[in-house]
Amino acid sequence: MERRVELFSVDDVAIEYSVIGKGEPIFVFHGGHSNCREEFGYKGLAESGYSIITPSRAGYGKTSEAIGESLTAACEYYAKLLDHLQIEQVHVLAISAGGPTGIRFASLFPERVTSLTLESAFQRNG
Repeated sequence: MERRVELFSVDDVAIEYSVIGKGEPIFVFHGGHSNCREEFGYKGLAESGYSIITPSRAGYGKTSEAIGESLTAACEYYAKLLDHLQIEQVHVLAISAGGPTGIRFASLFPERVTSLTLESAFQRNG
């Protein structure tokens, strides 16, 4: 399974992301203690004709902590990443601590979200 890892820079911040497979896009928000290099069972999705795009969340991998100033700000940067990749709509898969990001992204950009799947999503109190 071939993986492409790249760095997207905009507004003095960077987002590290990976792309696996070709086809209908799935945008993955990973959980804690992870980054864009995780696979989360991507092989079956890629073999089924999906492209899996995984940005490292704020402060993970080579992604700037600054994009995590707020959940809304982070989601706006993720939308800019999709613009850069020339992707209009995605299936969103939000895993564990990535759940709040997936929910917020879908609420801010409903026209860009084909579906939202939450996998063991949670948010800490406080």
